[in-house]
Amino acid sequence: MPLAAGSKLGPYEILAPIGAGGMGEVYRSRDNRLHRDVALKIISRESSGDSERIRRFEQEARAAGTLSHPNVCAVYDLGTHEGSPFVVMELLEGETFRQLLQGGAVPLRKALGYVAQAAEGLAAAHAKGIVHRDLKPENLFVTREGRVKVLDFGLAKLTAAEVQTPTPMGETTLLYSMTSPGAILGTTAYMSPEQVRGEPADARADVFALGIVLYELLTGRRPFDGRSSADVMSAILNQDAPAVSTLCPTAPPQLAWLLRRCLAKAPDRRVQTSLDVRNELEALLRELELGGSADAAADRRTSEPAERQFMLTAAHVRQLSVRNPKLIGYPLTFIDNELESETLVVFCHGVGGDHRAFEASVRSLPYRAVSVSLAGFAPGDTYRPVLAFDDQSQLLRILLAELVRM
Repeated sequence: MPLAAGSKLGPYEILAPIGAGGMGEVYRSRDNRLHRDVALKIISRESSGDSERIRRFEQEARAAGTLSHPNVCAVYDLGTHEGSPFVVMELLEGETFRQLLQGGAVPLRKALGYVAQAAEGLAAAHAKGIVHRDLKPENLFVTREGRVKVLDFGLAKLTAAEVQTPTPMGETTLLYSMTSPGAILGTTAYMSPEQVRGEPADARADVFALGIVLYELLTGRRPFDGRSSADVMSAILNQDAPAVSTLCPTAPPQLAWLLRRCLAKAPDRRVQTSLDVRNELEALLRELELGGSADAAADRRTSEPAERQFMLTAAHVRQLSVRNPKLIGYPLTFIDNELESETLVVFCHGVGGDHRAFEASVRSLPYRAVSVSLAGFAPGDTYRPVLAFDDQSQLLRILLAELVRM
């Protein structure tokens, strides 16, 4: 039952409804302790299920509450009201990406700027091991000041078994128990292929969803569509997205390249981190703001090498003599000038060095060049695996094989 104005949930007084969805309602509320307005989202009792689901919801809400970043909606508090958990969040004034899209495609620079901000918010969450898993235009918000906020981290983990909730846009949110084998979680049109297959999803699933959101902002339509949820999931698994340039003629070639990489079917072929997405978009924006054309921006973007990470998969680790499970998801860090060239020059440091030692050489070469840190030697590495020389060499071969395919 909806909460009436004046209802009290501890120190929070309900002022007015903001919106509602399949999982519950959001209210403008007053925090009478700090004398500020907040957003209070209360999960319906039907969605809450049993105490174990409530426990998981609270655990995930606390995880989201540890995030403090200007591009993430702040979580202030959580509690329970008559058996239904609620979360108290920063009150935002503005509109969601979905509302923004009601006016059609978004201008190129504005779209790039918005998604770059969203990618930065995701990167902050991923750095703390938090994966969104349900990124979509409804969960991305632009404030009146132009600040993008990522909403609802982890709330979709609180699910009833096998529920399908239609949304106003005709999409379907598939909510299956996260403890079930082959669990599916997310909104159909924004799922990654691994989510569609019910496989474990890591931060690269958010990169895939972010690519879909960027494509939709640029073109006004989603890259994978269909008359039913089954059609959409089949398209995600089996079809390539239509070239963005056919629907957005102002899209530069490098943006088309980035979208193809974000929307790669296999996670290890995808852009590996949301930070990489942000870096690419900011580089394009800098070039466009300098007055260059879209094509010139794509040509000149490589003047400054970009730092990249390549995440190891279980298949990669199986190729090593020591199959250490801690290496699954481990990042190999390198810098890449990303020049179009038939030649690839690779620099690798000696003892006591890292990939930064060759940055000047990578920048100056007229060929494509990369400089790679050996596993465990990149700045900021908190875990240094013990690897034989042959295994370090094998990791380099794995990375180079991927770079050649890019």
